[in-house]
Amino acid sequence: MGFPKDYRENLEWRIRILERCKIDLEFRETIKNLVYTDILFFFNAFVYTLDVRKRPRHNQPFCTWLFQDELILDLQRAINEGTDLPVEKSRDMGASWMVLMVFVWFWLRKEGGTDFLLGSRTEDYVDKRGDMRTLFEKCRYALKKLPVWLLPEGFLWNKHDNFLRLVNPETGATITGESNNTSFSTAGRYAGILFDEFSRWEITDKSAWSCASDASPCRIPISTPAGAFGQYYELVHSEKSNVRTLHWNLHPEKGARAYCRLPKEQVERDFQRIRSPWFDKEEARRTSFEIAENLQINYLGAGRPEFIGKAMDSLKWYLSLEEPASDIYDLQTEEWVGYRDQREFNDNLLVFSKYLPGTDYIIAVDVAEGKNEGDYSTIMVLNRSTMNVDALHHAKTDEVTLAYYVVRIALMYGSPWTAIETVGPGLATFDRVTLLGYTHLFMSSSVDKAKQSTSFRKGWYTSRFNRPLIVASVREYLENKTGLLNYPKIARECITFQKGKDGKPQAKSGCYDDLVMTLGIALEVHQLVPVQRQKPKQRENRYLGEVDFESLKTRIESVEEMCIKTIETNRMQKGENDIG
Repeated sequence: MGFPKDYRENLEWRIRILERCKIDLEFRETIKNLVYTDILFFFNAFVYTLDVRKRPRHNQPFCTWLFQDELILDLQRAINEGTDLPVEKSRDMGASWMVLMVFVWFWLRKEGGTDFLLGSRTEDYVDKRGDMRTLFEKCRYALKKLPVWLLPEGFLWNKHDNFLRLVNPETGATITGESNNTSFSTAGRYAGILFDEFSRWEITDKSAWSCASDASPCRIPISTPAGAFGQYYELVHSEKSNVRTLHWNLHPEKGARAYCRLPKEQVERDFQRIRSPWFDKEEARRTSFEIAENLQINYLGAGRPEFIGKAMDSLKWYLSLEEPASDIYDLQTEEWVGYRDQREFNDNLLVFSKYLPGTDYIIAVDVAEGKNEGDYSTIMVLNRSTMNVDALHHAKTDEVTLAYYVVRIALMYGSPWTAIETVGPGLATFDRVTLLGYTHLFMSSSVDKAKQSTSFRKGWYTSRFNRPLIVASVREYLENKTGLLNYPKIARECITFQKGKDGKPQAKSGCYDDLVMTLGIALEVHQLVPVQRQKPKQRENRYLGEVDFESLKTRIESVEEMCIKTIETNRMQKGENDIG
């Protein structure tokens, strides 16, 4: 059935329907039955949206485009059949309105038995009286535009319209609301659940999604991108997901006179390259992040990524590489073992390249407490010749066990300089490593200009002063493609590394940054510590025995002097190169 799509024609058509329904009760019943059986008729004949940009025509009749018809019917089918339906979209495609109005349509029907849940990242986005940004206020707006005879029998606004709850008194059907939390949706059972702007749900997004699997057979997450991480990103990139994509070029007005410089077969695989006069105008007034997030459904460029430009291009390149084969060494049994699922490190060391005699390495260590719900501990081996990540241990290993693993890995790679991050539990790991007899440990130096003295502290101590240096080293490494990361999760963590609201570079809430920081520490220590000319002698007992810490300190002091000389030499060489 075709419906008038022009603004004026559609309004005149709606008026004619309403005028006849006033005087012809039989016709009214026919219209009601048509509303309950044809969801597209409901949208085009009775649904309105509010768009203040189009004043004085801000009360817009919802005249659906073809791509909207397809999504509306898909939503109807998903609810009836009980299947999940993720939706990724450009901004301003009407997706939230469509899901809400589909829920309202089911809620109005005489059959009943259709409860729905509206979810968003905060309660203020779910329901706030008078705020049209909220989900419930959109529902109220649409219901108030309906003729009284389409509302449920006995419906009273002051009784059945409550905070976070709309009740159909005729059937008992409800539309309720809830914000993101660890027990999201567990209080009820629903025909469908909306996860609005799901990419921006933080910390508990995975648990909220998991809980909803028992609460409803139909989960509908919709969002624009907010980075390549989190439950939403995993959903839309899962082979199991039947994702609907609403790119701006599907909109008849935005996609009018669309063009692309690439052959058609390439465009179909990469719709982000499609352009139009509308897009050209938007591109001229928006930042690259706004374009990526709001228009192009570009997950890698969305959010507030710390690594942008050439660094982001390199990250895309790293992720496009096939993960190299790796040998696996069991650090507990000290044996080479067969293939294991690399997602489960446990006591394993992934070895991408074994030790090469005469090659110098840096080992960097980021220490966590080993709790199941905590961060990961990381031991990274950086090849100082190729600048590749040659080996990696990445697991929720406690600080004491980690010390044994540090020594074993260090001995495997010729006892290189080892930098242990000593903020928090890392100090215990550092002390345990010294007790095990390993002495080739990096120590941080601090110069007191007033006293003209140098002091040292155990390991690498990350502070607000040197944290930017770590991040800068990683950025330079990425921009120049200095070496191979080998482990894809390093690149993925770099992508989730963002500028916080305070400007501090850090992992997005619910994500990790231990691989990023470990790589940064390794790169910084590589700059500070000169290449070894002679390997240090180890005790006969490789793991046990006391260590004279004073002798360790003396050794490190002389190394720090060498570091200073190395830095001065590098600066002089750089200056000579600049002059040349």
